[in-house]
Amino acid sequence: MKFVCCFVLLVASIIARAFVLEENYENLFKIIKEKCVAEVHVDKSIVDRLDSDVPFPTMEELKCYTQCLYTKYGLFDDDGTLIGNKFSSFLPVELYGKEKAAAKICIKNNMDRCKASYDTHKCYLHLSFHPDALKMN
Repeated sequence: MKFVCCFVLLVASIIARAFVLEENYENLFKIIKEKCVAEVHVDKSIVDRLDSDVPFPTMEELKCYTQCLYTKYGLFDDDGTLIGNKFSSFLPVELYGKEKAAAKICIKNNMDRCKASYDTHKCYLHLSFHPDALKMN
């Protein structure tokens, strides 16, 4: 009986800690988003549309907001190339287990950081709403 009680308490503490960690990451992401909105001088209402299934904002509307995010998240190497394997912790749930296929389709490194970030983010978002597109490639 003592073992069961200890086990239940252990599991409960692990779950509670996971929620705290998730909340800390959410707070960190919120802070980074707010910093990038301020740095890039982009309208927050446009940023709010960024991860939804409404018309994706144009590059002119977003300016280099996604580049700011990707830079702060450490998704560029020293040469300015997007690092595909670092995206896995930022991918939508719909793409879990499909990271390599999604990276092969979405990672764009043949242009400047601003355009590469924009095109990559737009592609990942499209795949998250249309994961069947991965099966065609």
